Amino acid sequence: MVVWFICSLLLPLRIQPIITSGFGEFRLLRFHAGIDFSTHKRIGLPVYAPTDGVVYRVKASYYGYGKALYLMSQDSLIFVFAHLDRFNPSIERYVYKLQKAHRRYYLDIYPDTEFIINKGDLIGYTGESGAGGPHLHFEIRKTEFNPINPYFLYQFVDTIPPCISEIRVLDYHTGRIYDVWSRNQSGSPTLRASSPFVIEAVCYDPTEFGYKNPPYKIELYCDDKLAFLAIHDTLDYRKQLGSGVYYENCAHPYGEKLIRLANPIGIDIPVVKKAPKWYNLPEGIHDFKLSAEDYYGNADTVMFKLHVTPTIPVHYPDKWQIFNDMKLSFTYFGTYVSGKLHIEGTNLTQLDDTTYFLHGEGKWYINTPHSELTIYGFIIPPEGRKLQLQRVTLIVPEGTLVHRVNIFAIITGDTVAVYPKYVPIYRKPYIAGVTHPKEGIFVYERGWHFIAHDTGRVVTLGKFSILKDTVPPRFEFVTTTRDKIVIHVTDNLSGINGDNIAFYLDGGWEPIFYDYDNQLLIYRPLEPLTMGYHTYRLVLTDNLGNVLDTTGTVYFK
Repeated sequence: MVVWFICSLLLPLRIQPIITSGFGEFRLLRFHAGIDFSTHKRIGLPVYAPTDGVVYRVKASYYGYGKALYLMSQDSLIFVFAHLDRFNPSIERYVYKLQKAHRRYYLDIYPDTEFIINKGDLIGYTGESGAGGPHLHFEIRKTEFNPINPYFLYQFVDTIPPCISEIRVLDYHTGRIYDVWSRNQSGSPTLRASSPFVIEAVCYDPTEFGYKNPPYKIELYCDDKLAFLAIHDTLDYRKQLGSGVYYENCAHPYGEKLIRLANPIGIDIPVVKKAPKWYNLPEGIHDFKLSAEDYYGNADTVMFKLHVTPTIPVHYPDKWQIFNDMKLSFTYFGTYVSGKLHIEGTNLTQLDDTTYFLHGEGKWYINTPHSELTIYGFIIPPEGRKLQLQRVTLIVPEGTLVHRVNIFAIITGDTVAVYPKYVPIYRKPYIAGVTHPKEGIFVYERGWHFIAHDTGRVVTLGKFSILKDTVPPRFEFVTTTRDKIVIHVTDNLSGINGDNIAFYLDGGWEPIFYDYDNQLLIYRPLEPLTMGYHTYRLVLTDNLGNVLDTTGTVYFK
């Protein structure tokens, strides 16, 4: 059970505080720089100032933090409140006037008007602007670039210890798994590996509401000497690349995350205080102690031995390095593979009657009841590589991968599926393509999503295609009241370009918010509109240049 005891600072919400995401938590190629408070899926809860201060910065965007307010306290700490639905009336009016003056919704300013805020004052209302559903993102920063753990300034009693649920030992060069221990195994674990190797662990700090936040501190001792130390105390926005090294992001990005207890790249990771590039131990048995601790000293500890031998077969090949002709399925294509696996070249090692392990390059043919698919296998080293996959090109520059990876690609026409989807990256690779007018490069993620016209950066691999879109966006009114207009917008394929949305009411340009998650345009006038007829003009442009330019009238009772 967790019971909050508030210090001199107030909490920003006056409801039971439920933290759904912790400080330093994994995000694709970045750390989570604050904590997220649940709003119980509600929009419009009042947000209050934790302390006295002035409004230091105000931001309004369709993406990222959405509507965000930055409050500077009297001791120069910066409090950040993100994903707001709206600001308090005086700040909302100030932002509205600036948006009107610049004829642009996006705003990121340091106000020239002084907004003095007293402790407990209303500063805004919770929402879902920017990324994610309804919640309040809350940060405390020492400087513009340095968020600190909010637990430093808010005290509470926590009796739930962290949990270490899994430990892995991997080959340093390839990431292949030597051995695994999981919590459900009995007895003191003994793992096996060959030097040099890397150790990873799944460890988290559970809450009484079922959420799993990162531990505050992680320590690994080898033969009674401290080998690794991480403390989730502060971050640096200029050093976010370390997220892809600290967390092993080969797994699903929102599942339990493996924390890499090493720094193979040797880059500066703010939460990592001590780490080897790898573990290079002499042959024999070595004693390890891994502990995960929360801010208030609750801890979980696992003692294990590691037997280092000259050579050792992998415990099991990673799932993207194993190809089983009876189990491999291509769900994106709707085809389940059966029959025989025909191999061109000699780059496969047969492990048993149906299982093959890739250790080189080659072209693979798999017979299916419906058609023949061609699979290409590739090795991409840390030095990077450029892969031409017909009209689509995967560009992995040097300094993108944490270690060497094996991938496979399936090509059908202008579509290429590149797997595994999640690979150990700490910089974004590129996807490029040879496109024609009204064509673009798309990625499949529960539907096709536009990346770029010719070259764009991606955070994962997966299914990519070159597609054509010649249809302009469409719209329909959802709500038309004197204090709120909601318009549902859809596009045939490439999606609405947020930088090219224009809304006019009675001949004047008006700022309108684009909720891209729910495909809604939302307009709130500062004062209720007058009753009667009003004219409107709506201009929408999709990402491939198709334009909707429509006019009409709306009537308010």
